[in-house]
Amino acid sequence: MSRTGAGLAFLALLAAAASAEGPAAPCSDPIAVLNAFYDLNDARRFEASAAYLADDALFATWATGVNGYIVAKRTLKGKAAIEKYLPDARGVRWHLPGAPADGPVYHEAAVGMTGGTVRFTLEPDRKRPNGRPYPPFKVEAQVKDCRVVSLTVIEQVTWL
Repeated sequence: MSRTGAGLAFLALLAAAASAEGPAAPCSDPIAVLNAFYDLNDARRFEASAAYLADDALFATWATGVNGYIVAKRTLKGKAAIEKYLPDARGVRWHLPGAPADGPVYHEAAVGMTGGTVRFTLEPDRKRPNGRPYPPFKVEAQVKDCRVVSLTVIEQVTWL
């Protein structure tokens, strides 16, 4: 299924979940939720992508290197705070923010899911012109009721 198709399928799931009565409706495809979130971020439709976030969502991001150093750590709580940061966030879309049109495109690798927790790596499709790799990202998201309640993005740099 294409990303657009997955996004449309998710919208149908979202509508069904919103109309469910009683206890919270389970999300049948958390991976589709994340794909739609990433697609909308990549299209720079941040208000629309924020609709996939729970009102009290948590977002944590940092860069870590081979020597274990951690830099650029940021933690945000709440849909509004996360939405405001999305244009500058790294690892929440298929391209890097501010990258040229011919810059690297990231794709999911090593996707795994346990319950509503999805883990994957974002791998670049190429190396830099100088032969050095672009950094991959480790991503972990918890999805409940077809909303992202927690998102952790770790950029894995080689120079730290």
